Amino acid sequence: MRTAVLTVFYPGMRPFLEVYLECINGQTDQDFELVVVNDAFPESLNPWFDLIHVVCHQVDSFSSPQQNRLVGLEWCRRQGFDLVICSDSDETMYPDRVERVKQYFSEKPEQDILFINSVASIGGSYFDLDYKSVLCLNDVLDFNVLGYGAMNLRASLIPFLLSLANERVIAFDWWIGLQYLLHNENVEFLSEIRNHYTLHPDNFVGPVLELTVDRIAQSIKVKHNMFAEMHASCVEKGKTTEATLFFDKRREIEEVESYIKLHSMQLYFERVKNYLDQREKIFWWQEAVSLPVLKVDSASF
Repeated sequence: MRTAVLTVFYPGMRPFLEVYLECINGQTDQDFELVVVNDAFPESLNPWFDLIHVVCHQVDSFSSPQQNRLVGLEWCRRQGFDLVICSDSDETMYPDRVERVKQYFSEKPEQDILFINSVASIGGSYFDLDYKSVLCLNDVLDFNVLGYGAMNLRASLIPFLLSLANERVIAFDWWIGLQYLLHNENVEFLSEIRNHYTLHPDNFVGPVLELTVDRIAQSIKVKHNMFAEMHASCVEKGKTTEATLFFDKRREIEEVESYIKLHSMQLYFERVKNYLDQREKIFWWQEAVSLPVLKVDSASF
């Protein structure tokens, strides 16, 4: 299987470049090609490519993060790759990722997509995104564990992903996961194949980072956006049951917004903190918690 590792180089990933290239050279299976979408990286890539053991390709695209990834996927499809391993350049892949992903698809010819784990540690704390080995739509309604940099797919799935282009969506990786599960029964998540998730100001996930008002506000914004877009998509596709589901999820977030306006973000923050302090893990966008889960009666305000 001809395999591409697809990533995007952009100015903000420069501090992570050397470590990322080390993880490419450190793969136990070197039978793959590195495809780099160049989004205004401030240096020529050729000297860096000279340090890489595998064949490298540069694809220029100066657009949004979503569009850059889609451009890279389409390029891989046109070039005849069979598998694409999506990789975020501010993270690193464990040395056996390429080997184990290729083994998975060789053993499961019926599967077209696979998600793997992301792990990180800081200050003695540790987290991973392991939730379930097989996920259905209901499992990722209130939070996401299906990150773009943890996605691996057959090139035959790329036209479907291209059809999902939607610049109104804030969290594109969550959108991909929800849309895939809208059309498929489940997706596999293998916790033993891993990425190292780099914690920096633009990357946040998990309980190792401090819960803040800004994180809660961002999660509310992302969820409102996602549920509205998923509802509209389901209506367009004639998926009545799912349209109702996402309409109700949007209403939950609107109730949270109303609660904050009436009482205060601080009071909501305290309720959310008390709730999340009891949980071992916090996943992407889980900081926006519905009022029924917080045991708040929405009829009381």
